[in-house]
Amino acid sequence: MNENPNETQVFQEMGFEIEKTKDNSPTLRMLNGTDRGGESMHHTGGAFSETCLIYGQAFQKGFQVNPDPQIVSLGLGLGYVEVLAVVYSMRYPGSRPVIYSYETVDGLKTHFKEFYEEGKASTQFAKTYQWILKQMAETYGFKTQDIQLQVQKAFKENRLQLLGNFTAEMNSLKSFDIFCYDAYSKKTSPELWNEALMTELFSKGSKTSCVSSYASNGVLKRSLVAAGYQVEVLEGFQGKRNRTWAYRPH
Repeated sequence: MNENPNETQVFQEMGFEIEKTKDNSPTLRMLNGTDRGGESMHHTGGAFSETCLIYGQAFQKGFQVNPDPQIVSLGLGLGYVEVLAVVYSMRYPGSRPVIYSYETVDGLKTHFKEFYEEGKASTQFAKTYQWILKQMAETYGFKTQDIQLQVQKAFKENRLQLLGNFTAEMNSLKSFDIFCYDAYSKKTSPELWNEALMTELFSKGSKTSCVSSYASNGVLKRSLVAAGYQVEVLEGFQGKRNRTWAYRPH
């Protein structure tokens, strides 16, 4: 994937630089000099591959239990998790998941919505989104236009909601079935790694809920156990020591 100069400028205006990971998939890194500069949204080994490994497991198991799950994604970024959720729903005809995606950067929400809901292929982000769609289609055996139409349908039916600051809005979340805890690190976003907040949050999960995260720190594991989850520590993505998979015993 080659960078588009106009696209690169738009990302920079939002405080990011776009970079290619080792599987050729794009990710965003916060610019140095910003309040939270330097951290990347994905592992350098592959943004697409990492997403499929960590959150594909959650969707595979979650949709088997409930074909109409309530899904929480923290946060939107380039929309890998949201599109992957829709792709998994396509494996279950008639499935109607509801996806709550939290993102504090308004520009990321605006461009994602313009491309998928309004079909604006001219958006500066189009090349990036089209690459992700193509990879999803090739990997999971669907046509790119069918995936895009299903994302658009989820928007139109209000089953894909792009929300704001999670800590400010989490009280409106009543329940969930699948939680993709993809927050920035504790160093970058300490407010999202508060043990009391996380325990309260995970306690909102349904009786068959599951949680998946690239992280495997003590705060995450303790809060999951306190909220009644069985926690498994799995091998991380490409050299990362561990990741976390948790589920309600049933």
